[in-house]
Amino acid sequence: MTKKTKSNNNINNNKTMPKMDKEKVKIIDIYKDIMTFREKPVSLAVIERLSEELNSWSLLDTSLRFKDFYLEKGIPTKTVYRWKEKYEFFNQTYELALNRIASRREIGALTRKYDAATVERFQPLYDSEYKEFIKWKAEIKDRESQGSGTIVVQMAPAPKTALVPERFSSKESDIEV
Repeated sequence: MTKKTKSNNNINNNKTMPKMDKEKVKIIDIYKDIMTFREKPVSLAVIERLSEELNSWSLLDTSLRFKDFYLEKGIPTKTVYRWKEKYEFFNQTYELALNRIASRREIGALTRKYDAATVERFQPLYDSEYKEFIKWKAEIKDRESQGSGTIVVQMAPAPKTALVPERFSSKESDIEV
């Protein structure tokens, strides 16, 4: 009887567990894991879980490159960008992660924890404001370079006054009358 009671308790416990939303477990995508080369089915619940994991991962001091997160999971780059475009909640988490990484990298460069030149070179990939700043600087440089070239300045002759002495020259052709 004890076995029946235990099995009855298990059945009762299963009844109290929340039911999964059928839409969340429905397969919505498939990607080829770059580590195992096997296709993996993806549901909305999987993408939500990845979004939560990305959020937690981006809080770590060791999280310096977004690419490390999805490569560690075996997810191809194109797949990440596809999910980012298709699912707004994933895109928001992605943007938040990029902002956290950008801030961490910039502070690291300012405090000389990281090489400033390397951080500066790749900062536009993480920080949209920095990317706009770089574009603005390039536009100014382009405008300045469009006017460059040989500049010819033609000066008018100095007036003959008491303050401006007459020019003396050994050549007769240079003497003005």
